[in-house]
Amino acid sequence: MLEVRRLSKIFFEPERSNASPDSSRSNDISLAIRKKRVCFLCSGQVAGGKTTLIRIIAGLLAADRGDVLVNQQCVTAPGRDRCMVFSTIWLAALAHRMSNVEFGLEIEGMARDERRAVADKYLDLVGLKGFESYYPHQISGGMQQRVGIAGRCRKSRRFC
Repeated sequence: MLEVRRLSKIFFEPERSNASPDSSRSNDISLAIRKKRVCFLCSGQVAGGKTTLIRIIAGLLAADRGDVLVNQQCVTAPGRDRCMVFSTIWLAALAHRMSNVEFGLEIEGMARDERRAVADKYLDLVGLKGFESYYPHQISGGMQQRVGIAGRCRKSRRFC
């Protein structure tokens, strides 16, 4: 279960003429999401705190106030129990899809056959079976995002 309790993150942005030291991106947010549920944060004003909230939940950014708990454990850093798929597509750095999904497993020292089986599983889960040898420029943006999801979920060893 994910719980966010009275979370706030304060930013000061001197380049904004109306900014004050307490300019806030995420202010007093509380929510609870049960296990095996999917939640989408998909609307809101520009610079309203959506990405800030997700980065705090992922452990990539510290909150100024409040708590984030995953399974009743306080989030203080990134962990395998959470994943974040960035909006910028990063696949061009690696030759093809399978490499993008296998990369973390290779760094961890997993044997080639085993990491290939794991990558196959997650590519299948995101609907990309049969596209393992395609290059990033040969696939759609949505397919590239699904490779990113497969790679992040593969890292946490479960489908998020």
